[in-house]
Amino acid sequence: MTDDELAARLYPSMQPDTYDPSKHPAISAEVREIRNQPERQLYKARDQLGDVDAADFGDVSKLSDEKRAAVTNELREIFSDLGMGHEQIGELKNWSRNLKANPVPVERQRENANRMLRDKFGAENVDSALAGARKLLQRDPRTARLIESMGLGDDGDTVLMIATEARRQRAKGLLK
Repeated sequence: MTDDELAARLYPSMQPDTYDPSKHPAISAEVREIRNQPERQLYKARDQLGDVDAADFGDVSKLSDEKRAAVTNELREIFSDLGMGHEQIGELKNWSRNLKANPVPVERQRENANRMLRDKFGAENVDSALAGARKLLQRDPRTARLIESMGLGDDGDTVLMIATEARRQRAKGLLK
């Protein structure tokens, strides 16, 4: 018996459950590759973001328990794809609630986002920061739709968060 076979028998819960693309055919090869990385296998989105619930992001009351669980799991994966943890997800929810309660004109949000990007990355890097953020969101189009559905597509804090994460992922080779 090999070491791997012995380990599999002794620690069945430690077996990597590689991402099954047949369950999510619409996901790009790049996202599949990210989800199959050893780090993601070790720190699974369902475990790391266990308190994320689909009900926090939309009306799922008409879904069966099975579908609601699937939606919740996929939301956790999407947030993990973005490199977000509890703190960032909580911030997104707070920003969304605040913008819904106190709407800000889109032009003002965009001006604020540009100012924040200039402050963080320098005026000469705003365009590349925005391009990186767009690329990160376009990697899985559902991500952009989720951010838009929360009303955060032009929000300065959100744009800065996504641009910063895009830069981090590009440096790690996760964003091509």
